[in-house]
Amino acid sequence: MNSKRLGFQVFTTDNPPTKRHRGPNKSRPPLAPTNENAPPVHAPAAPPPPPSDPKTQMLEDAIRGVKSAGFDTMYQFLDSLFGATDRQQKAATTRLVNEHGVEILNHLNERRPELVADWMAAANKKILEQEVKVLAENLRPNYGERVMDTLQAFAVDDLLADAERLAPTLWHALKAAGAMPDDLESVDSRKEYRVVLATILSMLCYSQNEKASSMRLTMSIFLLASSASRALFDVLHHAGICMSYTSTLEKTGQMGKERLQTILRIVETSVILIIWDNINIAFKVGQQRADAKDHFDNGTTASMLKAYGVKPGDLPLDLLPPQTTSTLDLKFNLREDYLPSPAMSAALQAAHLWHLTDILLVQYPTLRERFSASLTPPPTDFAIPVHKTEQFPLPAMHIDESTIDGTMQVLNQILKTLGLNSD
Repeated sequence: MNSKRLGFQVFTTDNPPTKRHRGPNKSRPPLAPTNENAPPVHAPAAPPPPPSDPKTQMLEDAIRGVKSAGFDTMYQFLDSLFGATDRQQKAATTRLVNEHGVEILNHLNERRPELVADWMAAANKKILEQEVKVLAENLRPNYGERVMDTLQAFAVDDLLADAERLAPTLWHALKAAGAMPDDLESVDSRKEYRVVLATILSMLCYSQNEKASSMRLTMSIFLLASSASRALFDVLHHAGICMSYTSTLEKTGQMGKERLQTILRIVETSVILIIWDNINIAFKVGQQRADAKDHFDNGTTASMLKAYGVKPGDLPLDLLPPQTTSTLDLKFNLREDYLPSPAMSAALQAAHLWHLTDILLVQYPTLRERFSASLTPPPTDFAIPVHKTEQFPLPAMHIDESTIDGTMQVLNQILKTLGLNSD
């Protein structure tokens, strides 16, 4: 077939078109001037495909609604929400936090755990500082309070109860850090949780306030009474467990003066009894020298007892028989002083029978339960009423009372201490 007859011509690589076959030259519009520094022109981005999840669509609608309300960012919206002053808005926010606050915190912790940890550390730091400050003020003795009153008022259980009430965050943090059980009364064979926790609390309070010394004072007096060395005092003092050795001696001297004032008030209003005896104290020296050797010191200790049920003047000195001779003239009656009377023999027999019966009942408790209705109380004769004997130690004396002269010196020193004369 002849392609020319059909009105078109086929061009191949071997037969390219000539210029006359390209058609006439047509005029073209001039090109616009270009700016080399102009940013490249990009084609407009295609709109995102609609989300397939309905919840995602709801979130996007909510975000667009927040922005359409005038909030540039979600932070502005949340900040305005939690800082709202309208009563209804505040109530709605409070209800949200009360009902879903834990879930919100869990989401924040899952998204940024390090951020939540830093925030918790900063928040707990302020809380712990305030709690330790309040607890330290509670452990501080009142101004002018006597040392004896501070020692009598302190108790480990009271310290733990105050810590749980005044410093709950610190309380639970220490218990969790120490892996302590909920019941602190449970005693391990190697440690007692109550004492461990109380010691840590006292050390923290001392670090906050040096005047918080209730437990440290108690520990210092115990160590001094246990003959602890000065080096041990120094180590425990720097750790905040006890006072220094010098402060402990000052508190001990102050306590002795306070006790002496109490004794002097009792002497003025009551009938007293004085008891004393000699003591021997061994003093050991680490490095013996000519002027410092191991030795024994003889001294005397005395105590004052308050007579029970006796008023001043009930025991006049004229009740004592006058001493007209140095040799005692003792007169004994064989029947009255050596042989018991029939009444005394019956009372003694009844007392013996009661004790024999009690020994039997102790060995067989079931018999006591069976015959409890027929058992009688122990027989008594001139029974002394049960009461608590009050004892007041007097200052120790460096006097050897093993001789007559030493005994007179001791008596004169006691009378001088109590503010009494020889009459």
